[in-house]
Amino acid sequence: MLKDRELYQTYNEEYFERAPWKGGYKGLGVDSRWIAYIKLMKKLCHPPGCVLDVGCAGGHFVKMLRDNGYQGYGVDISHYALHHYKAAPTIILAHAAYLPYRDKTFDIVYSHELLEHIPEELALPTIKEFCRVGRHWQIHLIGIYKPNCFIPSITETGDPTHVNIQYEAYWQKLFVGTGWRRLKQWEVEIDNLTKGTDWAGRHLVLGI
Repeated sequence: MLKDRELYQTYNEEYFERAPWKGGYKGLGVDSRWIAYIKLMKKLCHPPGCVLDVGCAGGHFVKMLRDNGYQGYGVDISHYALHHYKAAPTIILAHAAYLPYRDKTFDIVYSHELLEHIPEELALPTIKEFCRVGRHWQIHLIGIYKPNCFIPSITETGDPTHVNIQYEAYWQKLFVGTGWRRLKQWEVEIDNLTKGTDWAGRHLVLGI
C-alpha cells in the first residue's frame, strides 16, 4: 500500500502523461459531468458560495466554479499537476487529510474520484477534514466495490493508486460517524443528471 509520504511522488509526470491504465492526462479539460455538478450546486448553494474541490489536479473544475460565480478553491498533492496544468489561481499544494483552512470555511466540499486513492489508515482523518472545513454540503463521487463490476484496483488495466476500494456502506459509516447525513433525494438527482455511474462508482451527497 502507498504510504502517505510516497503519495506526493506518485502523481508525477508518468502518472499524468503516460499512465497506461487511463491513457494519461494529455488534453485534460472539462469533464461533461461537471456541468451536472454545477447544476446541483446551484440548487444547494447559490453563487457566490464558497466551494472546495479536494484532489483537483490542475484545477479545471475550480476554474468552472469561478466562471459560474462561485468562490472556487482547490487542493491537490501533485506538484506536477499544479505546475503544468494550473487553471485557476486559487489552487494549492496540500494533502486531503491535512487541509490548510479554518473550520467551516466552505459551503460545499466536493471531490471527484478521490477517496479511493486515499490509504485506508487516512480515510477517516480525510473525511474528518472534509467535515471540519465544510459548513453545509458534501458532494463526492467515490470508486467503490460492486460485485460483478469493474474493480479498478486489481484488474490488469486498473489504476494501482486506487488503494482503498470499499463497499458503499464503508464510506457512509465514516461520513455519518462525523455527524453528517446522506441526502438520497439529491443523490438520485445527480445520478440522473450524470446519467448514473455504470462503472464501480457512487455519488454521496451529505448535509449537516
